[in-house]
Amino acid sequence: MSGRRSNGEGSIRQLPSGLWRAQIMDGYKSDGKRNIVSFTSISEVEAIEKMKKYKADRAAGLMYQSSCPFSDWAQTWYEYYRDQVQPSTYSNYKYTLKILKNNFGKTEIKKILPLDVKQVLLKIAAEGYSTSQLSKCRCMLIQIFDEAESNLIIPFNPARKIKPLKTAKLIDLTQNGKDSFTADELEILFLKLPHNLLGHSIRILLLTGMRLQELMALKSTDIAIDGSEIVISKASKTVDGKAYLGLPKTNRSSRKIPVPPEGQTYARYLRENSMGQFIWTSSVKNPLYSLSSFRRKYYIEIAKLEGVRRLPPHCCRHTYITTLQAKGVSMETIARLVGHSRITTTDDYLHIAGETLIDAVRNLKCSNYKPTNYLSIQHEFNTEPNELPY
Repeated sequence: MSGRRSNGEGSIRQLPSGLWRAQIMDGYKSDGKRNIVSFTSISEVEAIEKMKKYKADRAAGLMYQSSCPFSDWAQTWYEYYRDQVQPSTYSNYKYTLKILKNNFGKTEIKKILPLDVKQVLLKIAAEGYSTSQLSKCRCMLIQIFDEAESNLIIPFNPARKIKPLKTAKLIDLTQNGKDSFTADELEILFLKLPHNLLGHSIRILLLTGMRLQELMALKSTDIAIDGSEIVISKASKTVDGKAYLGLPKTNRSSRKIPVPPEGQTYARYLRENSMGQFIWTSSVKNPLYSLSSFRRKYYIEIAKLEGVRRLPPHCCRHTYITTLQAKGVSMETIARLVGHSRITTTDDYLHIAGETLIDAVRNLKCSNYKPTNYLSIQHEFNTEPNELPY
């Protein structure tokens, strides 16, 4: 009985978790998209019966609701969400799910109101979690409640009734989550970072905008002999604390990144001083170097530099995007360089670094302005998308 059913009867399939999911189309949403209602159960027969009851109640003009504790429903949602994302993403969701379950616990899901959701998000922010983590919590809540609404467990999704929190308080609490280094900080980084594998790796992150997961998957053969180009075709993924080699984040993430002339010496150093199978190779059984181990080394090195904030490695990517935009490179080209599938994603990086851009413009003095060499990369990247060298 598995698969699509005929004449509008819906579909039924078994999920990797072992649960069964029945789905049926019930009209269209306000945006014109199909309204798909899902029913999940431990058996195929039970899932089909739920779907039949829904159809019968709909035909009779009846509405029904069931209820359950938030933590129980969230765990059920998590189990059948497995087949919709990459294994590494699914594994990382455990952390966000734990935060939400700790805050909502056994509260009846149908009793949770928009005010409750907002208060929980404010509490999470006040506890010092990053802007990124706060956004993940809100997005996961929307998905959890959407599924509950589709299954008629709740009458509406309370998480969709609130807007993303952007108060000054939250920005102050989480501003180190996503930002870019200032021009003064870049000067210090390029001058004072050590001339070794770690120091040049940080410089390359700043000059190419690659993700840390992509750096950890680099092999010497991925870097051109002259250091002028780096090929991104793999990324380090983590599932249950174990690293494995996988594909980059999106289809657009597989790319060739041109390295500006000022950075080609650093790229050649990485190629010529590879630790083994990868540029960064672990000494343990798994050759992939741990992301957490690299971050520890990174933070130790950053802490030695007076005048440089303790921003995470991902902020090197924010810095790259902000620098290119400030030099007049088109958003389409920047999106291609960093492997974003949508320009709106690149826009988010610029929005986060807005204060940094404002400070840079405020301090600009034409009379004594001298561009720093490592920022003089406009001629390398200021082309239309169809003129890129790859």
